[in-house]
Amino acid sequence: MYELPPDSQRLRVIRLYLQMQIAAVDAKIQEVEAGAAAGTEAGTEAGTGTEPPPPSRGRSRASARAWRLQSVPDPRGGTGRGVLHRDDCRVPGGGRLNRQEFEVALGMPDVIPCEVCRPER
Repeated sequence: MYELPPDSQRLRVIRLYLQMQIAAVDAKIQEVEAGAAAGTEAGTEAGTGTEPPPPSRGRSRASARAWRLQSVPDPRGGTGRGVLHRDDCRVPGGGRLNRQEFEVALGMPDVIPCEVCRPER
C-alpha cells in the first residue's frame, strides 16, 4: 500500500473507495455462498441488491452537480480502480461525492472518468 495523504479530503475519498471495495467483496461472497447452497458452482446471476437503483430520468439540474465513485475490481486480481460518474449517469453503482470529493478523486491515479457520462466536463 502507498503512503496515505495528509489531508482529510483525500482521506475521505480513499475511505469511500475502500468501503465500496468491501461491499463488492461481500456481495461476491453472498453470491458464491448462495450458489453453493443451491448446488451450483457459478453462483446466482441475480443481483445481490447492494448497489443503489439506477437514477431516474426526472432528476433536477441541482442533482446533476453530484457525482458517484464506482469501484471496479481488477479481473486479474489486482487492486482495481475507481470510475467517476455524474449522478445521472446510466451506468449504475457507486457512492455519492460532493464537488470537493469529486475534484480530489479526479486527481487520483487509480480513478478514471466514465466514458459514457464524461463527468469531468
